[in-house]
Amino acid sequence: MADKIPDIRWRKIKFKDSRVCLKWEESSDALSDEWIEHKLSNPETPRPEFETALQALVSAVPAICELPKKYGESMRVIGVSMAYSKDGVRGATISVAKSLLSGPVYPINTPYLPEEPYTKDGGEQVLLPEGCVKAIDALIDEAHLYLQGERAQGDLFASEDSDDKQAA
Repeated sequence: MADKIPDIRWRKIKFKDSRVCLKWEESSDALSDEWIEHKLSNPETPRPEFETALQALVSAVPAICELPKKYGESMRVIGVSMAYSKDGVRGATISVAKSLLSGPVYPINTPYLPEEPYTKDGGEQVLLPEGCVKAIDALIDEAHLYLQGERAQGDLFASEDSDDKQAA
């Protein structure tokens, strides 16, 4: 039986300079608004699916920043920062590194956008594109797996019994 994942709010998921940096909050109590902050900075290589999920956000950046689609071809997503309204509506900023033809790289951050309107009657509001929300959800799934010990070299917390079965 899988362990229940605690109520988590992700604040940052980043992979830069061969280092995974995660920042999240766990609910201290179902009846409380208090959140306990956690941080992890680890040089252990994530699963390839982690990097794939991170780079799936590249296509959203030119759309959000109103840039030509082709502009995203030399971008690399390095992280996503998330925040939540008091009603729990998640929003995000995507951070990328854009390679220039002359060699240097410069950072670009999308504006912070929520995934759904803050209020039902709030009028028009710019939101994260639907595909972007799905890509962030996939990245969050990968961050959960990383926290549970699943890395590029395998599962760090696999039981010895499963190792014995694989060797047989």
